[in-house]
Amino acid sequence: MKCPFCLSDDKISREHLFSKAICDAVGLDRSILVATVDRHTDDIGPMSPLSQRAVRLPCERCNSGWMSDLERNAARTIRRWMSEPSDRLTKAGTLHLRRWLVKTAVVLGFSDNGARRFTNEPTDVAVPDITVAKQVAAGIVPDEVVAGAARVNETRVLWGAGNATVHPSGPDRISCRAVNVAAFNLGSLQLWVAIPVVR
Repeated sequence: MKCPFCLSDDKISREHLFSKAICDAVGLDRSILVATVDRHTDDIGPMSPLSQRAVRLPCERCNSGWMSDLERNAARTIRRWMSEPSDRLTKAGTLHLRRWLVKTAVVLGFSDNGARRFTNEPTDVAVPDITVAKQVAAGIVPDEVVAGAARVNETRVLWGAGNATVHPSGPDRISCRAVNVAAFNLGSLQLWVAIPVVR
């Protein structure tokens, strides 16, 4: 298995779905128990602490390098924005948040949606795009990526990822476009991201 972010054969490490820095920024206790719900059967899987939710995906160099820096920068942006309701996200802060969302969407695709199984049906499973993963590792967030954030009054911890498929009309349009999507409710912060992938 290669790291999808740098395509190296270096030792693969475990990436937490939500780091301590992010959870601290939104006021989440990582010892809370969470479970995965199977989207096909609605079966609830075994519960485990949020701190143990991780996937073997990036190489150690990516995980301890740019990904660690990104977690800290995104957490700093979130903490500043959540503490000052009148504040707008700065351009740099928005980039940190969008880049973190793309990285997290890729990680979620590999963890909760069985992307390693690669089925024939693109709507059946979220397959993170390797090109996008490489771009986010290089500090680039493609222009077509749509992301958003909102403060809410709830305190739930929910996340999910999957594929939406859109069939544009007209002879000058691509016949099918699948979109990797991910959404999160982390305490009082709601985030979402959509990453178009031409099929």
